Amino acid sequence: MTARYKVTVEYLGTTYKGVVYQPGLKTVSSVLQRALGQLAGPVNVKPIQWSSRTDSGVHATGNVFHVDITRVRKQGRLGSDPFRAEDIGRAVNFSLQNSSEDVQIVGIDLVPDIFHARHNAIERTYLYKLIHPLTEKSEDPQKLPRRGAWHLNQMLLNERGRSWQCPTKLDISKMREATNLLKGIHDFSSFRGSECVMKSPIGCR
Repeated sequence: MTARYKVTVEYLGTTYKGVVYQPGLKTVSSVLQRALGQLAGPVNVKPIQWSSRTDSGVHATGNVFHVDITRVRKQGRLGSDPFRAEDIGRAVNFSLQNSSEDVQIVGIDLVPDIFHARHNAIERTYLYKLIHPLTEKSEDPQKLPRRGAWHLNQMLLNERGRSWQCPTKLDISKMREATNLLKGIHDFSSFRGSECVMKSPIGCR
């Protein structure tokens, strides 16, 4: 019997070439497909279908995909009962941890066959994190900033790979002024991939 599962995962994308499968490259999909293929007993696992794609180096705290899994008994007979969702979650996470992967399942449910991770998505939230110093470095070594401000002028180790650390102070008022250019109706053709399935590139922001 084939069953469809909705799976929510989190991952650190630093060492992955994006989320979708790419031949010969390590992606979030490739490590998940391998772990799913190691479920107990012969199984047929269809390609993962994501709700949202992320690029190389991008992290996620709740990306969703669906996947169809068929249990196969010995001698090629189809199994009658699907895997329990929680059993898949435990088994896949165990495999990922043993492989030292920065990916893990945080939620999994058995869903109807009509569910589609991308088509049924209600919203998507993206966070772009910038870090900049509160004060500029002093050119006079006798006038160093307070200890707290001095630390904010340094590259923060625990934010490496998780944010863009700007070495100079940002002009927030100019940035807010520039965001006004994004308001209104725009043609996003230049941002569309060759396989984009959206009917129109026109969007309102």
